[in-house]
Amino acid sequence: LSGDSGKQVAGLLAASGTRPSTVWYAGAQTRTCTTLVSSSTGDVTEVIEPSTHISGECLEAFRDKVSKVISQEESAVWQGACICGSMPPGLDRTFYADLTAKILRERPARCLIMLDTVHGCDAALDAGAQVLKINAGELRSLCNQEADLWTCCSTLFEKHTPLQIVA
Repeated sequence: LSGDSGKQVAGLLAASGTRPSTVWYAGAQTRTCTTLVSSSTGDVTEVIEPSTHISGECLEAFRDKVSKVISQEESAVWQGACICGSMPPGLDRTFYADLTAKILRERPARCLIMLDTVHGCDAALDAGAQVLKINAGELRSLCNQEADLWTCCSTLFEKHTPLQIVA
C-alpha cells in the first residue's frame, strides 16, 4: 500500500475486522480502479490507474512478508490466497506463478489460490492456481478466440489441470 489512498484502504480493512498483512511502499499512491455501469444498457467500463513501478527493495519486503505469513502459527486459520490485479512494472512475468508455487509448496494440504488477473495467468495456472475470476472479454483473450464462453472455459480446463473454477 502507498500514500493517502493506501491509508484509506488500511483503515477500511481495520474497520472491517480484517487483519491485513501489508507492505508499505514510499513515494507512490495505491492506485484507484473504478467500474462504471450504464443504468440503461448495463455496459461496463473500467477506469484503471496505471501501476507504479515496483522497486527491488519493495519486492523483497513483499517476499519476506509472504514467507512470514505462510510460516506463522496463526496462519493455520487461512486457507487460501487471492492474487489480483495487473502485473506492475518492475515484476518478472513469472512473478504470480512463482508466488503461487511458493504458497502451494509451503501449504499444500489445504490452500486455494484464486487469480483475478490475465497478466501472467497461464504460468500461475500451470503452477497450481485453482480459481480464475475474470470477465468475458479477458476469458476470450486468454483463449485467443471469439468462441462462446463455455468453449473458452473448456479450453482452459484442458490446458490447466489444477484449474477447478472459472468465474
